[in-house]
Amino acid sequence: MEPMIKFIRLTNNEDIVAAVTHNPEDDTYTLTKPLKLFYSLGKGGQIHVSFLPWVFSSIVTEHEYVVMASNILTMANTSKTLEKHYMETSNNLGKLADFIAEKEEEGEDITTVVDEDGNITASGDDHTWVKDFLINGRSKGKKKLN
Repeated sequence: MEPMIKFIRLTNNEDIVAAVTHNPEDDTYTLTKPLKLFYSLGKGGQIHVSFLPWVFSSIVTEHEYVVMASNILTMANTSKTLEKHYMETSNNLGKLADFIAEKEEEGEDITTVVDEDGNITASGDDHTWVKDFLINGRSKGKKKLN
């Protein structure tokens, strides 16, 4: 069965978007590349949605997680806009994780921090490439990553 991009609210009230596959034999769901949603109020009362990894890649090596059906409060199809935003963010986070791993292999001491507003900052030997990557999708050498 092909995974479908779904909005999921867990019983702990976390909202997640992920590629989801149902496992009927044990009534679980496999979540691939899950991203947690954060909501903020913008000017004029507009609600802004941003994503962060549900589980950071520095903690685990997997990109798939099995969740018991009893831990899911509700699940729904996403809007096309949210699905597009999820796909772009998921792809960019994957590229960023690969890029950080590459920098660490080169011997740079990199620490990335994500605050409660979803802003990413970095410290280390040279962290300007993180800002450049996030804004332009490229490294200091201006190499396109997409």
